[in-house]
Amino acid sequence: MPPTQAQFKAAALVASWLLTRRPAAKPELAQTQANTALLASQGLLVGLLTGIAGVGGGFAIVPALVLLAGLPMQLASGTSLLLIAVNALVALAALGTWPAGALPLMTPLLGGGAIGAVLGQRLAPHLADRRLRQGFATLLIGSALLTGTEAIKRHHTVLPLEMQAETHRNEAEAKVRL
Repeated sequence: MPPTQAQFKAAALVASWLLTRRPAAKPELAQTQANTALLASQGLLVGLLTGIAGVGGGFAIVPALVLLAGLPMQLASGTSLLLIAVNALVALAALGTWPAGALPLMTPLLGGGAIGAVLGQRLAPHLADRRLRQGFATLLIGSALLTGTEAIKRHHTVLPLEMQAETHRNEAEAKVRL
């Protein structure tokens, strides 16, 4: 499994474990200011992930806001959405082109995402912070498992192809020697 996938899995599992623990007391202002550097580092990491691979967002931002800044889940989720929007716009501007060919794929995703966001915002106030944290932790674990499963599938698909290429190279080298 590539290191980035292993690191994602590890980070997702650690964040999910931390999110399911009982929330600590609300951090004091001095502690929050001390965490500013950690939050800036997390923001840099998420920005890099967004710029390089088009990923990042909530799975990295929400745990940081909950664990480092002491925000409740609902406020962390809303703050995360704003940060994701800004990161996405900056990354799109840096890309320099609009991926117009992907528009037919994006339309149903945007429509479903908009409906889900409206329903989620109506449902969230009725859920306890602890339940939101548990739900998000479950989502992180699911993402880590899915990423790991896909990496294993790709590894088993690529490995035989590499072995076939090696066999062909060996056969070609043997013919050259004859």
